[in-house]
Amino acid sequence: MGRWLSIPNSVDWLKFNNFGFNYGLMDREFYRVQLVKMLKDRKIPIIMPAKKYSHVKRRIKNYLLKTAPLVSTYLFKQKPGAKPWQSSVNLHIVIVGHDDQPAWKIRDQFWKKQITYDEAIHQLSAFFTTLDPWKNKRSWAKWLTKTYKIRWNQETGFSSLNRIHEQFRYRYPTVHLAELYLRVMIHNGWQFYRNQGLKQGIHHQELTLFWYRNRMLNQLEEIIVRSSYENVKYLQKRKRRLYFEI
Repeated sequence: MGRWLSIPNSVDWLKFNNFGFNYGLMDREFYRVQLVKMLKDRKIPIIMPAKKYSHVKRRIKNYLLKTAPLVSTYLFKQKPGAKPWQSSVNLHIVIVGHDDQPAWKIRDQFWKKQITYDEAIHQLSAFFTTLDPWKNKRSWAKWLTKTYKIRWNQETGFSSLNRIHEQFRYRYPTVHLAELYLRVMIHNGWQFYRNQGLKQGIHHQELTLFWYRNRMLNQLEEIIVRSSYENVKYLQKRKRRLYFEI
């Protein structure tokens, strides 16, 4: 059973709890006609990186050769005979560039012979979306790329959580959940520490998770040593007081 099947029900539950949706940022893993159509029927548009199937490659190539527009329509449908029934939904294919480069600038570089055909094709990609395009297609393509970075940043954040400390296997889910909360707290602390350091002009290489973790460990060791020393002094005083009371 596909994991995508739970998404429409989750959306309905969130809407029932008064959550609003402007759009859904979807991974290529959820490239399913039924899912996109169900979300569109629920008035939730999606933005998804396009897998480079033959029709997508053809659109990118035609755009590079100036025989296709930046934004084009596409009928996303299942193969004939799909069960339980065949679904289809209209999408927009939007050509974008890698590394914050606009697609039209890459195309201009190709026509000015600053880059080769293979280099230009490698730097171009595309998005699928059910959003209605703006009047200014170029601004809209920039907005799509910038908006989808939200999902990339979330994925990077989860990767950072897994690098905070060594993972362990737990028998009880509550302990596993507590460890996840601890990772999130450490990650949020690191982000705050990093932002403050950047504002003070500290180089970003000195504000990595590795250095933050070492700094935090040193501070914890100092707190533990100081606390242990104070506890020993307290016990010594307590012992002396008891001795005189006897």
